[in-house]
Amino acid sequence: YARWTDFVEPGLGCRCVADQPWVTAAETAELALACLAAGKAEQARSLIENLAPLRAKQGGYWMGWQFEENIVWPFERPSWTSGALILAADALDGLSPGSDLLVRNWVSETPAKAGGEALPAFLSD
Repeated sequence: YARWTDFVEPGLGCRCVADQPWVTAAETAELALACLAAGKAEQARSLIENLAPLRAKQGGYWMGWQFEENIVWPFERPSWTSGALILAADALDGLSPGSDLLVRNWVSETPAKAGGEALPAFLSD
């Protein structure tokens, strides 16, 4: 949780830049994925739930929220923002066979090769 309080705005999400008064949906979703990978599912779910106000009526998510002025900022709905939220929602709720792709522990199950190198388990025969 290094610098958690610098970047997480309670009830809103994750700041993109620590010293600026805005949170962004994509960075919040990415932080939720990191929380899941670290075994902090409750924090991950809370972060994603905080983004509900950024859901656009037309679909997708607004990029961010400037919380000192109480405005959507920037006024954009980029595809990567929605993509980050899809990945986080999938990881949280196991919606697809690949839901753990970004959060599972990738510990090699194969012995090290000569020279100290090891192949990931999914590459071994």
